[in-house]
Amino acid sequence: MKMGIIILLLCTYITSANSQNKGGGINFEETARYGDLLKLAKQQRKLLFIDAFASWCGPCRQMDKEVYTNTNVGNFFNENFINVKFQMDSTDHDPSVIKSRRIDAIFIANTFKPIGYPTFIFVNWDGQLVYKELGYKDTASLVGLGKRAIDFSHKDLNSKLIDYYNGKIDFASIRDLANFATEVLNKKSLGDSLARIYFTNINTTGIFNVLNEEEFHFVEKYIGVLTTNDFVFQTIYNALTEIDSNLQSKSNLNFIVSQIIQKDFLIEKLENNGKHKESNPNWQVIESDLSEKFPKANIKDIVLDYKIRYYQFIEKDCDKWSKYTDEKIQLTQITGGIDSYIKLNIPAWNIFLSCEDTVSLNRALKWSNQSIELKKNAYVYAELDTKANILYKLGKIRSAIECEQKAVEAVEKFAKSKGNVAPPELEEIKATLAKMKKNQPTWPVLK
Repeated sequence: MKMGIIILLLCTYITSANSQNKGGGINFEETARYGDLLKLAKQQRKLLFIDAFASWCGPCRQMDKEVYTNTNVGNFFNENFINVKFQMDSTDHDPSVIKSRRIDAIFIANTFKPIGYPTFIFVNWDGQLVYKELGYKDTASLVGLGKRAIDFSHKDLNSKLIDYYNGKIDFASIRDLANFATEVLNKKSLGDSLARIYFTNINTTGIFNVLNEEEFHFVEKYIGVLTTNDFVFQTIYNALTEIDSNLQSKSNLNFIVSQIIQKDFLIEKLENNGKHKESNPNWQVIESDLSEKFPKANIKDIVLDYKIRYYQFIEKDCDKWSKYTDEKIQLTQITGGIDSYIKLNIPAWNIFLSCEDTVSLNRALKWSNQSIELKKNAYVYAELDTKANILYKLGKIRSAIECEQKAVEAVEKFAKSKGNVAPPELEEIKATLAKMKKNQPTWPVLK
């Protein structure tokens, strides 16, 4: 299993240019070069929408299956944009259409500088960046992203930014300026400063609509500059008991509240540049104090999430890290697909990479088995690879080799279903299998 999967989520499978939607979803231009696409955009007076993806990106593949095929998404993007996908990495198994546009992908990487995948890039027909964002989007979020890009294309934000530098602040456009600085200019610190001005202004006006999609998206994006003293936090916190529990936004509210409480009362109090300020925190006291301060929040869950972070990154204690992760998994409703991949397979792989003790590895093995079971008849080669590696590290070599062979067969079956276009994981899994047969480590070894 690739390290990139873990780092980026938030990513694992190949996305082929030949898998473009010709039905009710987005119609991507499959063969046209970048320069020709700009000419086409000019002819049709549209923006160019670029999906910059990687062959190993799991969220990219998930969007191919679940988002780009959606009729409403397709109608909106086909009407408003010229659509294209560029693979940003290269593999030995790339089809000719990917190879033919490799120089375009390099140009896009150098010009628009995506830092992860998928990255969504919108440019005008002059090749100027209008807007971009990183990360998996569901159908509603992707349409919202497209609407923001169209909105941005009609605004002169450069002149408003010059006004800001000259001390003239237009609060009506400060949110757009923050996004412009972060996404278009790649100046995150400036974007954070502008977002902080926006939130400070809300502290003064007392006006914030927690159900406004655009405002909520902005809060999620700049959650790092919010504090528990801000009006925005207080509004979201109070909404925890007011919003219909069936709404998807309820879980989003909980996430925002959790992140801000963790930052203000756990990270800042217990950490110092990646090291602990005090060893052996009294979690019972911490949980009790926070429950008293924030009775509407699920403090037990918030503290549990932080314990996982604390013992993984700060104390680097595998037993406690895996113990609290196991507790979290048992309390979490998990479905198949990308949900089980993120909540079960990724934690299992992280334990495999970092831990040596059999207790932690056996916990990871349990999660791995659960992730395979939840995906049922779906392609599970990444999950089988994780399981095989854990078995191997536990010393169960024969079982590990049998499991890794199943992973090879699963990825070959997947490749056959895609016209014999094999994902790059095939060679990696075969290489892992070879190491197992030679009794060589399949995990990073410190020299």
